[in-house]
Amino acid sequence: MKKIAIVGVEGSGKTVLMAAMGEKYRKPRADGLFLYANSRRTIEYCNEQIDILRIQHKWPNSTSPDSLVNLEWTLMRRKKGSRPEEVCTVAFLDFAGEIYRYAFGDSTDDSDRIKQSQYKKQIEAVKSHLKDAESVVVLVNLSDIINSNGVSTKASEMDWLSQRIFDFAFDETSANRVAIAFTQKDLYEETIGRCGGLEGTFEAYLPSVYYRHESEIVPFAVSAVNKTVPNDKGEPLPASDFNSEGFDELVSWMADVSDNVAPKDSKPKNSDSVGQIKQKTVSAKSPWRYGCITMLAIMSLIFIIYIVMNATDKPIVPNNVNKQSFLPRNPFHGQLIALSIPGGGFIE
Repeated sequence: MKKIAIVGVEGSGKTVLMAAMGEKYRKPRADGLFLYANSRRTIEYCNEQIDILRIQHKWPNSTSPDSLVNLEWTLMRRKKGSRPEEVCTVAFLDFAGEIYRYAFGDSTDDSDRIKQSQYKKQIEAVKSHLKDAESVVVLVNLSDIINSNGVSTKASEMDWLSQRIFDFAFDETSANRVAIAFTQKDLYEETIGRCGGLEGTFEAYLPSVYYRHESEIVPFAVSAVNKTVPNDKGEPLPASDFNSEGFDELVSWMADVSDNVAPKDSKPKNSDSVGQIKQKTVSAKSPWRYGCITMLAIMSLIFIIYIVMNATDKPIVPNNVNKQSFLPRNPFHGQLIALSIPGGGFIE
């Protein structure tokens, strides 16, 4: 069964997205797709994070670099009157986003090199997680690249890390379908609109990645928590009745790439609903190709008629000819013996 790996750079909201997606798809949606947890740990961890978000009205703590939680679901499709079918494995590796910096950052800083040695196990697990996947989804927090607008150290780091991760996904793994999912969509709808949609946002804020892999990466935008309430300090905290946005389009893409029906360079629409897949259309054939096909069809039809007429023992008789006196060909000499014609007389 195919595996889709979901990973995210530092601050991309991996833990919150994982919990919200696991909760949202416990029950089948309209097309029958749902997520089935593959382990007890997956269920428990997801429930713990949902409790923090909905009951305690807090954001989960940042994941420790020493932590490495492997979470897996099977994306299933329920059909009426039959057993649910397995579509693919959806795998999260919940770990500190800074592990990405140690794994892909190519830092020359001595402290980072020490960290690379210290977290060697986690780095290897992250790379193995990607190498085993047929499809990859990389999460990037829109706030990190939009608010900074490429001028801060963090924005530059996000740009560089994104380049390295996508290069690794295409060059070092078996992944043949790759997507980027921008998080915190609800806060940046206006910005996405000004850019003309997700394609324009991708191009404007991650140009290096966009122009390197333009036709290979499908952009999406998601919001794991679309409703917040301020605390005493005015800081936004998750509301108990929050919903998630953008997941349906992403999950549909997962199912499509697993079923091999999503074109490799399919792009989501930029206008009506952000994040939906636009199916690749077949370009119209040129007129001369249609002309050749038509001519071949006519020639084939003529050939078939010729074969049929020469294969029968009874020639086709015109309506104005006396069928009684229309004699068959001599099987021995292949010539017409006699033919009566209107007005009298015979032709020998």
